[in-house]
Amino acid sequence: DDEQRSQRRRGAAPYPRDKEGRTTRPAPEPAPIAIVGLDARFGPWSGRAEVAARLLGGGRPHAPARPDGWYGLDGAGFEGWYVGEIRVAPDRFRIPPVEVEAMLPQQALLLLVAAGALEDAPAVDPERAGVFVGIGLDLATTSYHFRWLVERRATGWARRLGIQPGSGEFEAWKGRLLDAAGPALSADRTAGGLGGLVASRVARAFRIGGPSFTLSSEEGSGLRAVEVAVRALRARRVDSALVGAVDLAGDVRAVRSRHAARPYGEDSRPGEGAAALVLERLDDAIAAGHAVHAVIRGVGGAIGVAGALERARAEAGLPGAEVLDADPVRSIGDAGAASGMANLVLAVAALAESVRPGRGGTSYWFSNRADGPRHVAVAATGEGGDGAAVVLAEAPSPSRATARPLGETAEALFLLVADDETGIAAAARRLATEEAGSIEALARRWWRAHPPDPARRLGAAVVARSV
Repeated sequence: DDEQRSQRRRGAAPYPRDKEGRTTRPAPEPAPIAIVGLDARFGPWSGRAEVAARLLGGGRPHAPARPDGWYGLDGAGFEGWYVGEIRVAPDRFRIPPVEVEAMLPQQALLLLVAAGALEDAPAVDPERAGVFVGIGLDLATTSYHFRWLVERRATGWARRLGIQPGSGEFEAWKGRLLDAAGPALSADRTAGGLGGLVASRVARAFRIGGPSFTLSSEEGSGLRAVEVAVRALRARRVDSALVGAVDLAGDVRAVRSRHAARPYGEDSRPGEGAAALVLERLDDAIAAGHAVHAVIRGVGGAIGVAGALERARAEAGLPGAEVLDADPVRSIGDAGAASGMANLVLAVAALAESVRPGRGGTSYWFSNRADGPRHVAVAATGEGGDGAAVVLAEAPSPSRATARPLGETAEALFLLVADDETGIAAAARRLATEEAGSIEALARRWWRAHPPDPARRLGAAVVARSV
């Protein structure tokens, strides 16, 4: 047929045929997806750079703190990294102030990090963009049920306390009791508490007119949202995707139930937070000159982490993609449905900074350029066994200034080249007269001024702490 003849004219082997003689075209290679925007907030750490530094073993130290707002219960033994106060200006988003006041903090936090990711990314076409959000159930929604329960039982409690039901004293006492239990449910609080509306609220706030989906899959919720967004981008249903994950897992009900199933310890503390990404097809990002944080090469989901990793690695064509020996829970706490996304933020930071975090500390990630870009796999699973995985590769070129999460090096490498030993000695004397300041900055200046010269007969490598 015409397609087969076209293949032959291009010098390519014709497509094979099936048993019925029909041409079988090979499946197209999954398009790589670029991460072009990122923001996060976990516990007291806010912003992409601050969260990345913490996950990589640096950043501002914060001692685990006792939780607030536990209805008078003592939080001793449950110290962790809680988000604390979340402030949203009434005119920050396209949401009426009365709705901002009524919505749960989970939605407010996600709106803030989504705004940060969009600010970090190039402008998106809202009509060709979609929103994909992974969440956990905000147990603050059950406060309304608690208030109703208190109201039903107030009469019996009052009689035992010697308060006459129906009296003015009773009504005043019951009012105080209900206020302590939580606010009454209203139309605005209904919209502010429905988890299924989270993605739609984000879409409305940023005038995004494409599809919006809210997903929940325990710790893998964020990675599942990434998977759905990647599929939509590859199918060209959208040109940009805003992906987020959020969980205020420090609620007393969440912490106590989690502790009953898997007790907390020194290496596993309560945590809370959110992260958001902006994605687009890598080819589009390169054509537009957009800066890229990292590249998603494969995604996969299955029952169990092993199956999810196998699928993501196979889709990426990288069966050897390693999983970093680092656990964000040790750095920022167990953030529930946002944990998988925290793992992804850690991997993006490691690739961008060329460092390898591990349980023994963070070290520089040396690699042979001939082997291609560095790549890494991240995965998450919950109590139900549903696994999600993503394979990432470093950006095709360093397009952003690095944040140096490990700080500047104490030692630096200098290359001296000449035709004889006298020339090497002269180069060493020139180096000794340079103004040092930072040894790392001096090494960069020296490398630019004295690049390798294969025509020279001799060379010497010097590792120095000072000159």
